[in-house]
Amino acid sequence: MESMAVRDWQAELLSQLVHVMPESEAFVHLPVIEEIRALKVAHRAVVVAHNYQVPLITAGIADSVKNEPTLRLVSALRYLNFDYQWT
Repeated sequence: MESMAVRDWQAELLSQLVHVMPESEAFVHLPVIEEIRALKVAHRAVVVAHNYQVPLITAGIADSVKNEPTLRLVSALRYLNFDYQWT
């Protein structure tokens, strides 16, 4: 049985996805998105996507959507183990 939190999370995600894809297509992708989000939590990972990625990535999976120069900066900071916060 699904918990109320899971249903709320899915409803919130669906409301974001239906702006960028048909609702029927969004329902198909929910299990994959849920699995990726669980992996992100388990591995303490952050997904930063380029702003030209497909809507499934930018609306459903990415924690942050940036342009190319910003992505380069993020990569450099992570390489240097620099602790940074986006505002």
